[in-house]
Amino acid sequence: LSSVLLLLKMVRLTRLGSLLAKLQKLYRHAHLWLVKVGLNFLLVENIACCVWRLAQAADEVTAEDGSEWWEFYISDMYWLFMTLSTVG
Repeated sequence: LSSVLLLLKMVRLTRLGSLLAKLQKLYRHAHLWLVKVGLNFLLVENIACCVWRLAQAADEVTAEDGSEWWEFYISDMYWLFMTLSTVG
């Protein structure tokens, strides 16, 4: 039940685009696009990380050794970032 509630909180991220548009209108800095690209990258990486964990759970590859969910999230995020940035 708590994981469903956390997923529902993710829906709030759809408002990120409108928030960034307001910031661009308010500040008009040329470097704000870098923040926008960075936040979009983190959002996509988060979604890919969650999909990777779901794929592992569907294949029953994961060894649940009593670790916390955030430990799995960090290891999956590390794997995903290293794969995307080095191997391609």
